[in-house]
Amino acid sequence: MKKKEVKYGLALLSLFILLIVVEYNQPEPIDWSHTYSIEKKGPFASYGLFKLLPGYFKNSKLTTSRKTSFEIEKEYADSTYNYIIIGDEFNPSAEDIVAIKSILNKGNDVFIAASYFSKEAEDSLGFYTGAKFFRDLNLNSDSLYKKASDTIRLSFVAPYSDKHYNYKFENNHLVAVFDSLDKYPENRVLATTARGEPVMIHKRIGNGRLFLSSIPLAYTNYYFTQQSGKRFIEKSFNFLQPNRKILWDVYYHGEVVVSTNPLRFVLENNALRYSLYLTMLGAFLFVMFEGKRKQRIIPVIEPVTNNSLEFIKTVSNLYFSKGNHKNIADKKIVYFFDYVKNHYYIHASDPAFKDRLIAKSGLEEVKVNQLLKYIETTKSKSSLNGDDLIKLNNLLEDFFKNCR
Repeated sequence: MKKKEVKYGLALLSLFILLIVVEYNQPEPIDWSHTYSIEKKGPFASYGLFKLLPGYFKNSKLTTSRKTSFEIEKEYADSTYNYIIIGDEFNPSAEDIVAIKSILNKGNDVFIAASYFSKEAEDSLGFYTGAKFFRDLNLNSDSLYKKASDTIRLSFVAPYSDKHYNYKFENNHLVAVFDSLDKYPENRVLATTARGEPVMIHKRIGNGRLFLSSIPLAYTNYYFTQQSGKRFIEKSFNFLQPNRKILWDVYYHGEVVVSTNPLRFVLENNALRYSLYLTMLGAFLFVMFEGKRKQRIIPVIEPVTNNSLEFIKTVSNLYFSKGNHKNIADKKIVYFFDYVKNHYYIHASDPAFKDRLIAKSGLEEVKVNQLLKYIETTKSKSSLNGDDLIKLNNLLEDFFKNCR
């Protein structure tokens, strides 16, 4: 390898190592998206809560569900369980709503926390939510231009109150609260804001109970690590039935299923991902510039010509030119019987030669009789003319072409 190529190779390797070091020491950016993922440790994921959830539900089996409520209702038809759904939005299909009502009728508890509930879900399950922004807006003042409070203070109502303890959630804005309670008198308030606005309610449907919360972010890592948030979560889950299986939903909040791609770990790490891209680029450049031919072109050697066919044509022309048609016919007849013997295992001396040849060759009896009769006629003659030889050749060619 030339010195110039070595220099370029070392420069590329140095750049590769430098890129790995720089990317490896880059601080991991904080993911503030509302994922509610049980596998991520971002502020608004649910990794910590999910890991410590068995402490809230002792003697209960914890299971994650990536299926719709319709599928859950069918799969766990003979079980009793607490079904927990947490996400920014709850927008189930009509079949899923029917399934949730069926789950409740069978005596199971369902806990749903979301900032937005679809109109179909509200009408079918019997509740109503109102936007918190419009409730706070006073059109006769300049409140629209005032900075909204970024701290939410919640408390449970009697008989569930905790000695007037206020649960504080900083850096959070309440999107919706439960409204029109007079329209649904069966709905019972569990928790409210400092202004008395319901953020958590429950109702009985069939033999089960439905718990609804309009502050899903309270059940994420960010607030779970705070004392106030941890106590609020524990209080919320204390309403559910103990000693029951826990089904934790990861379907309705859109959690992405972990990829099975074998390169997933490499692609999710910035340093390794850029290293992979750089390696692929280096390999491409190597193929482009180093993959060229570095030796003389190998000359094409023509294969040795097979002269057997030419020899046969020469001998045949010699026989034909001398008019020795009888000799040529005898050789064709010998070749025919040799072919029959080797291909069909029939000897010419066999008494049933003709019958066996008809059966094995698959030719019509008329054609086989015509061929054998003409062979006998040819063998009995002392000489043949050109027409006789051509007729024999045509009969033999027809046999070889149509036999099996």
